[in-house]
Amino acid sequence: MAAGRFLSGCSSEQRAEPESPKDQPRLVLLYAPCSVNKYFLSPYNNSVDNTPHHGRFAEKSAVFSKHETECGQSGPAYASIFSGGQAHHHGIFNHPQRINFCVPLITEAFTNNGYDVYFFEKHYMASALMNYGQGTYPNQIFNRFLTGQDKVFAEILNRLASDKGYRAFILTNFTVTHWPYLHYVNTKYEDHREEAEREAFAAGFELAEFDRYRKLYSENTRRLVFDWHRTIESLPLNTSEVPAFARAIEVLYKVAIGKLDRLFGEVVRQIEKAGLFDESLIVYTADHGEYTYRENAFFNFAHGMQLSHYDISVPLMISGPSLGITPGAREYVTRSIDVFPTIAGLCGLSISEDEKPPGRDLSTSLLGKEKPPELVSFSHTMLRHEGMDYDDTLYGELYPGASPQSMWVSARKDDLMFKIGKLDRDDLKTFKPGVFDLRSDPDENFNLYDRSNSLHRGMMKSLRDYKESLVHAHRLWRANPETGVSREEQEKLLRQIGYL
Repeated sequence: MAAGRFLSGCSSEQRAEPESPKDQPRLVLLYAPCSVNKYFLSPYNNSVDNTPHHGRFAEKSAVFSKHETECGQSGPAYASIFSGGQAHHHGIFNHPQRINFCVPLITEAFTNNGYDVYFFEKHYMASALMNYGQGTYPNQIFNRFLTGQDKVFAEILNRLASDKGYRAFILTNFTVTHWPYLHYVNTKYEDHREEAEREAFAAGFELAEFDRYRKLYSENTRRLVFDWHRTIESLPLNTSEVPAFARAIEVLYKVAIGKLDRLFGEVVRQIEKAGLFDESLIVYTADHGEYTYRENAFFNFAHGMQLSHYDISVPLMISGPSLGITPGAREYVTRSIDVFPTIAGLCGLSISEDEKPPGRDLSTSLLGKEKPPELVSFSHTMLRHEGMDYDDTLYGELYPGASPQSMWVSARKDDLMFKIGKLDRDDLKTFKPGVFDLRSDPDENFNLYDRSNSLHRGMMKSLRDYKESLVHAHRLWRANPETGVSREEQEKLLRQIGYL
């Protein structure tokens, strides 16, 4: 696998604006919120009752059921979506970290192909400050959510409706669901009390009981994130109350997902009102998921620390009626690194050979012109934040330092998840192999690893090779001085998103 492109230098050559293919979508929207457990969305779980806008959009979209992200934390995950490559390619192994200017991003590809590019960013780990929007003119970068009522968004839609030669690419990444419990149990809770209490009542809670659990969570959030089991033992809870306590936290997450549903629905509604939906390409995905509660997990109500199916398998929905994208389920494995090249393929973008992303262009299989490829999706944990003290937590035991040797790795092949990590609660020092059948055992209760199984052996070798390549690439990228972030700046950004 190739390491960072900085090894081969950057091109500053100016390109002539290419002619637009006649069927090229004039509006392209890449909508990429943070921390979305897809099973809290109705397109992926029929029992969900509070995401009608996602459900309506899915009826008009290709819905990918086995879409996997590179990493369960935002910096590397967004870098994989925006660059079309993994850490070997984009160089982001932890966050906050700046992407090197030599790594071509999707925003640059659309700018180079004559689109007006807009970046609505409200995520501190993957912002324009961290170079995640490079290629976008500064006056078209906005540090806010994209909403249906946004005046700039309205201007874009009005121009698209009146000027048939105009084309716009809109990228938005933000979070209302990253440890949303921090958002909803503290400063913003009163704004959502009525909805939260309604959901709590529907979940079978007496309101006084729910409020007690909410406050208890608020007072212990970070300890619970990094050391769930030992923190639970220290709280004023009976053992029998733990499942109810966990359900109360899930209610808060469901409220946050409901807000995300409304935000997304408003944006799509404005596109429809402008008469642009059919000729638009709208791609909905997420950087990573969120695991809620399961008894066998090391961590609960967090993401990125144990390569859980619930934070590695993320939503992907693509709507493009004028392009011939047929709505319905897509049951093959896809990866976050395939998003950029697939969008580029659907839009007919011209990208030079040395700037093409490493991911796979799935546009022809999406359009039914060829059989979908049989892909294996590789993922890894992020390196722990340098300078943050986790030594007295379970997280600190599992990840004792910021070395790339501490990373866990996984690979999804069809419905099987292969892992190498510290999977044994009774042995927190030893990396061990794991194989889990996600169709029958999504909670990963049963390790099926069998050394005598040739597939298992072969995949474990692939995982060891993958980790070795990550360690090597990390060494090369660390030698590059252009992407560093000062300790003071790191702490400020980490505090803004709730890590500190």
